[in-house]
Parts: sequence; C-alpha cells; structure tokens
Amino acid sequence: MTEFSLAARWLDGDLDYPEETATLAEITVAAAGVHVSSMFDPQAGAAVEGPRLPASVLASGLADLWWTILYEPQKVEADRAFEARHRLDALTRGYVFPPLALWSAGETMTGMLLKADRRFHSLVFATPEKRGPWILPRVSVESALGDFIKATVEQLGSRNVDASALRTAWQRIEDSASDPAEREWCINAGRLGLDPYAADTPDLNRIADGLPDSLFGDICEAAAADDVVRTCQWANNATFSLDFSNLSSASGSRI
Repeated sequence: MTEFSLAARWLDGDLDYPEETATLAEITVAAAGVHVSSMFDPQAGAAVEGPRLPASVLASGLADLWWTILYEPQKVEADRAFEARHRLDALTRGYVFPPLALWSAGETMTGMLLKADRRFHSLVFATPEKRGPWILPRVSVESALGDFIKATVEQLGSRNVDASALRTAWQRIEDSASDPAEREWCINAGRLGLDPYAADTPDLNRIADGLPDSLFGDICEAAAADDVVRTCQWANNATFSLDFSNLSSASGSRI
C-alpha cells in the first residue's frame, strides 16, 4: 500500500466571496504514488499540476461527509447515490476537480478514478494509465484529509477571514473522534452512509437493541441503511436461538 496526499498551493485571486478568495489554491492529489490531478487547458495551451479552486469549498464538503467517506464500504455496484457521497468532485460545487472516489475497504481504503463529467468545462485531466482501484492505508487518507481541512482553517485565519463555520465543523469531528462511544456511533452511521450529526439520523443504539458492539458494527458494514433494522432483528433472534440450543445441550437435552 502507498500513501495518499491532498495538498493546496495558495494563490492570489479575486473571487465572489472573501472565504473563496482567501483560499484560492492549486490543489494536487496523489493516490498510491499516482498523480491524479494533472490538467491541461486546451484554450490556454497550458498544463497545471492540479485544478485551481477555493480550498474552502472542498474542505467544507469533506467535513460534511467525513464519517461516510472514511467508513462506508461499497455494498452495491453501480450505486449512483453511493458514488455521489464518495467522489471528491461532487463536493466542489461546480468547480472542476478530478473524479477521484474514496471509500472504506475494511481496515484499508479504496481509491479509484471515475468517469469525469466534461459537459460544463473544457479542461482535460491527464488520466493516468491506471485508474485504480488502489488500496490505500486508512491512516494516510484520514491524515491527508484532516490536514487539508486544518490548513484551510489556518489560511482563512491568516487572511483575517471568518473561519468559524469550518473550524466548528472540524472541532466537532475531533471531539467525536476523542470520545470512544461517540466515535463508535459516528463510524457506524458512516458505514450506513448516514450523517451522524443530522437530526433525522435514526437512533442506532435503539436499532442495535443489545447486540454486541462488534456484531452491530459488522452489520452496519454489510447492510444497507434500509435493511439494518431487519438485519438486527434477525441477528437478535438467531442469537437467542443459539443460546437456547447451547443451554439445551448443556443440560443433556432434557428440555
């Protein structure tokens, strides 16, 4: 496995909003030693190492989908909703970005270049010979994404631009990660493709209904969000049946 990187080279610019002007950057991305962000502008006849856009846009998107990007595995192929939650160019709100998707593969992460949507831009990505899938160390991906968000917060502060929204979002992630019970909640919500901070996210503790934490985690890893209640009910019934069978055997099958 090889490292993952996401880095911003700050640029001067004049965009519509102060936070976007302050964080305009050339953003480079590499996965498993493959540089995936190189672009060519046919009109200008120039090549760049990465797309140029406000880092604040991408950083906010990463903070919003942090637990889902890192912990939701691909459960069904050709799932457009899943793809939308995991491709980074879906987070940049109209700005051009490489169509790299990241998702959980258990103890590791998967990275893969998907098909770029060129309907609204003329820029061409220098597509590498290998588009993935790449197996990436989870710690490398998490560190790179977190460092990118923190660097964006610092850049906003250095330009005297209000960074409170992004700083608050990142602090909430750090607080959740430092509390074992809340971290487990957030990871399980992410495994199901749910936002752990949304008011309409189901009560996962109630759904688990006394199942061991490891078993409930495995169910969230494998089941779709719509099926998790039924799967937990089945697991509870199966666990009860197994315990009853063991009790019957241990007592000489007298029941």
